[in-house]
Amino acid sequence: MKIIQNSIRIIFLLLFIFLTLNGNPMIWFIFFAISLIVAIFFGRIYCGYICPMNTCMVFVNGSMKNHRNDKRQVPYWLLNKQTPYIFLLLTIISVLVLKQVFQANLPVLLIWIVISTLSVIVFKLYVFHNHICPFGVLQKIFSKSPMFSKTIDTQKCTNCLKCQKVCNSNAINFSNSKLEINSSLCHQCQDCTLTCPLNAINYSKKNSANK
Repeated sequence: MKIIQNSIRIIFLLLFIFLTLNGNPMIWFIFFAISLIVAIFFGRIYCGYICPMNTCMVFVNGSMKNHRNDKRQVPYWLLNKQTPYIFLLLTIISVLVLKQVFQANLPVLLIWIVISTLSVIVFKLYVFHNHICPFGVLQKIFSKSPMFSKTIDTQKCTNCLKCQKVCNSNAINFSNSKLEINSSLCHQCQDCTLTCPLNAINYSKKNSANK
């Protein structure tokens, strides 16, 4: 399953590179817009499998996590809930100004791929996903309560925390003395599902999931 997951990510990364090299980056933004609608029903699948930033971060993280100081304190300004919105606003303004004043197209995604990849050298992945990414904040809004999402069967779960440790978006935390998955943060990847020794995590319709 992990091989399939990474293969899907690589395919979409190659598609992004192809569109960029052929001068068609707007096609990708249209694709992103469609993914926001998809998120309403199926959660942040874009973030888990399609986003070129996440794909680059995941592969870089594999070589950096043993050399990075994960106890480093995250700056207070990054923890502010408004920070990703500010980055989103700055991104939009930069694109519009360059287009209107200089008739130039800002390679937004390429710039953010560099920023996101560099962030993994300093912080865990969740810091960029939850506190910096200007595109992730839109996905978060649209996937606040999706029809389908990852859920934990509390009848099977023994709170071993293995799923929490592998979650790159920090979406699994305690609520009312039991582990729950925040669907607005969850990337709907397979990391927690593959890690759970009791098969207590499944992707299912939320109102029919065991609670």
